[in-house]
Amino acid sequence: MKKLLLLGAVLTSVLAPITQAATTFKIATAYPNGTFPLIQLHNAAADIKEQTQGRVKIKIYPGGVKGGNDSVLGQIRKGLLSGALIEGAALAPSFTDLQVYYAPMFFKNYDEVDAVREIMDPVIEAGLAENGWNVFGLIEGGFAYPMTNSPAASVADLQKQKLWLPSGDALVEKVASVMGISPVFMGISEVLTGLSTNSINAIVAPPVAAITLQWYSKVKYLTDVPFMYTYATLAISDKAFGKLSDEDKIIVRKILTKAVDLIDKDSRVGNVSAYEVLMNQGVEVVTPTAEQIIALADDAKRSTDQLIKAGEFSQEIFDQMKSIVDGQRAKVKADKEAKVKAKAAKALMNQGGEVVVPKAEKITALVAGVKPLADQKKSNAEEQRAE
Repeated sequence: MKKLLLLGAVLTSVLAPITQAATTFKIATAYPNGTFPLIQLHNAAADIKEQTQGRVKIKIYPGGVKGGNDSVLGQIRKGLLSGALIEGAALAPSFTDLQVYYAPMFFKNYDEVDAVREIMDPVIEAGLAENGWNVFGLIEGGFAYPMTNSPAASVADLQKQKLWLPSGDALVEKVASVMGISPVFMGISEVLTGLSTNSINAIVAPPVAAITLQWYSKVKYLTDVPFMYTYATLAISDKAFGKLSDEDKIIVRKILTKAVDLIDKDSRVGNVSAYEVLMNQGVEVVTPTAEQIIALADDAKRSTDQLIKAGEFSQEIFDQMKSIVDGQRAKVKADKEAKVKAKAAKALMNQGGEVVVPKAEKITALVAGVKPLADQKKSNAEEQRAE
């Protein structure tokens, strides 16, 4: 009997810590199964389970089955979910300055994006960390383009559309208001149905999202203006992450950071190729005139001013981003000018021109023939006295 009691005590002491340490992260996302982000997240979950010897597991709820952003965040607050792979703007209530990347029509190309992200991604991640979130890097969503069922090259054209915007996104709602657009708000999971039933006939989305979520099959035109840069992140609440031991935190953070980095890099490649896929699928590109682009840019600037005024992001963080982009644009301009000069010099040489460099003895003779200024003045004075 004593031996049985002793065995029971030993088993209890061995198994109790394992039971107490076991944690399952419940992660929601709008991404459907089979997409690259979900494949990487499942791979990460398997690695985490293996490296923590089953102490940490991840259960993924894909395809928006847990509802829209507001519903997901509410479930995280209640402890029903641990976190989400979610668009960055959804976490704005925790750290408003993360919305600065969404300033409309601010970035002209991905080189500017890369210059900014290198410096400012850590700022955004730190802001979220200070407000209750563990994030593992940012994930590029890419440039969002207007996609419609009738050509839209101007603000006036967009005002005629039944344009979808995501529910609960105060920032894009303010941008639409400044531009005089009356959008239709609905969750991401409702968009395909909305396009099919014509309750909406226009969207603003990155090409890869339009293909992944099958929205492209319900639109005919893409306006060739990168309207807004978008991004997502994998965020787990402090409450959930805090349940892990320090050892397991290191393992989980390392694996999830690697997964997020892979998703981020793939998104850039995916958006470039997705743009081409849209063209191959018959989506027609609408290119605004120079005047229309100027008008769109003016509205975008007014929108940004209003966003700052409304506190959607601070003037300070916007100025920081603008300073980086201004520096990048100055560098590009200088590089172009240098290339133009080099090309002109090369063309001159090809036409038989040459740079004439005097020989050493000629230079000596030339120098010897030039009187110093003091000697010239003295000589001039003597000549005047002689006269």
